[in-house]
Amino acid sequence: MEPGHNTRANDAVLAFRLTSLQKAQEDKASQDGKYSSAIAKLSAKGFNTDAAKEALKIHKAGNAAEKVAYLQDLANFLRILGTPLESDQPDLFAKQSNKMTPEERAREDGFGAGILGLGQDKNPHSVETANGQAWLKAWHDGCQERQKVAQAEAVEAETEEAETSQDNEEQIDIEDAA
Repeated sequence: MEPGHNTRANDAVLAFRLTSLQKAQEDKASQDGKYSSAIAKLSAKGFNTDAAKEALKIHKAGNAAEKVAYLQDLANFLRILGTPLESDQPDLFAKQSNKMTPEERAREDGFGAGILGLGQDKNPHSVETANGQAWLKAWHDGCQERQKVAQAEAVEAETEEAETSQDNEEQIDIEDAA
């Protein structure tokens, strides 16, 4: 085979792969920017983003019990070292009451699924049962709460965008006047 044979075909393959990689890098940079912006906005609202990121990581790994045990040990070690939690701190690791009826637990779980935006297919109970109906009703309530929050967040974002736009227009007017 002579040198350069099929060079155009090879170049086309390489160019396609390079542009695919370039597009992926641009998409990642865009997503990173959106993520950083979201983190900054939430932090400005007093939302503990570090704790939230850690909670998401623990949830994804499925090792919540292990992490809680670690934090219990940490609090105990701090107490032994003379650096206990403040007395007005709530007991962060108090056992949840097992006095909930199965129907109350179903309502609690259903509401949680609704506010998380999970589908009603996550209902672990048969819809023909009281627990299934309780879960489903609470799921609807949770979805409604989630919708209220989403609407409020959208209004707040529009307001911030309008304020930013107005600030930019005022800056342009100031620059034009100078």
